[in-house]
Amino acid sequence: MILPPGQESIGIALPVREWSHYAEEAINSFISYSRSIDKLLVSVDGSETQRKLFSELVGQDDRIFLVQTSEPLSMAGHYEWCINQLETDWITVLGQDDALQFNFSQVALAAINFATARGMDAISFRRAYFNWNDGTSEFLGYGVKYATGGRPRRICSKYQLIRGLLGLVEHYDLPQIYTNNLVRRGTIEQIRSAQHGRVFLEPIPDTYSGVAVASGLGSYLRWPVPAFWTGTSNRSAGLLIASTNSVPPHIVLANSEGRYFGVSQEFWVQSQNSSIYILSALQTMKSTQEPDQKKSLLIISTAASVFATEWLRRFRRTPKNSQKQWLFDACTDTPLIGFSLITATLLGLVLIPLQAVAQTLRAIQLKLRILQKSGLRVMGTDLILSPNEANKILLQNTERGRV
Repeated sequence: MILPPGQESIGIALPVREWSHYAEEAINSFISYSRSIDKLLVSVDGSETQRKLFSELVGQDDRIFLVQTSEPLSMAGHYEWCINQLETDWITVLGQDDALQFNFSQVALAAINFATARGMDAISFRRAYFNWNDGTSEFLGYGVKYATGGRPRRICSKYQLIRGLLGLVEHYDLPQIYTNNLVRRGTIEQIRSAQHGRVFLEPIPDTYSGVAVASGLGSYLRWPVPAFWTGTSNRSAGLLIASTNSVPPHIVLANSEGRYFGVSQEFWVQSQNSSIYILSALQTMKSTQEPDQKKSLLIISTAASVFATEWLRRFRRTPKNSQKQWLFDACTDTPLIGFSLITATLLGLVLIPLQAVAQTLRAIQLKLRILQKSGLRVMGTDLILSPNEANKILLQNTERGRV
């Protein structure tokens, strides 16, 4: 049933393990910037003491529900636990170091109305970045990035997946059930039904869900205005994976729950490559359905993409913890041979300039927004201490007509 404009509710899950000022900021952003019909589920995978700390923080806001898991869960298991309890029209999961934007209600409502009118069941918002001043902003070289511009676009899911496999877009350009995205609950239920009661089959839920949602939809909406802050802190799981060549404990815990990658686990962790992530999810989803010839084509395309990406890094002298020559079968972690090796090499050579052009176009687009003053803000690494401080600054700029 299609509800009147403005009446479709948003459910946000916030899975946490222990109290932190990061999670406090995420909760406060919901309290300040969401609508009366929206819901926040704070799920504590920790002790009763931790639950009480969050209970004091949540207070009496009847839009916020506090629950506690019955046993320790992996990241994917905790996400699953959370979204199973949300009954709103649209759903997402918020990382504890993420937050809602100062204009979340208006932006999300506009995007939902646009998507609903055109029969689209997933929305991907432009990303805005907040790097916490805990060493992360210094490590990454900036504190805040925020930009608006462009128009809403219908993205063909099939072609976006192909572009992702070829390294022309990133895995986070897919409609994940995570920060920067909203997915209709019915779409999530269809994924769960097709996957025998589970939504997240792999250990890393955001990466996997982007492929799962895109695979189940003909198209999704790309919205040009941010609705969330993408936060990065010293607690970020993605930063932990990027800084180590070993398999993190939360992935090992996910393995014990029966969640595995569709490619070699060590290869997935060490690659730090979107093409590998997308291939892995496709293999996990369809490992028993795809003919061998199509599987081989997917593997060759991914190997070629990783090969091209590595050569671009070498040309640009970008540091990378790489021990392989990258013409490997990601599923078996073995070198390609024969016809597969020749095909992947030739395709990889073609992809090197294509990937370079795609990256250059993104950089040019960003510089044009700077020149046009269309809302880009890059703020000092130690000037803004929280996403809600950034929200106040952007709100003031909006009122003065600067954004």
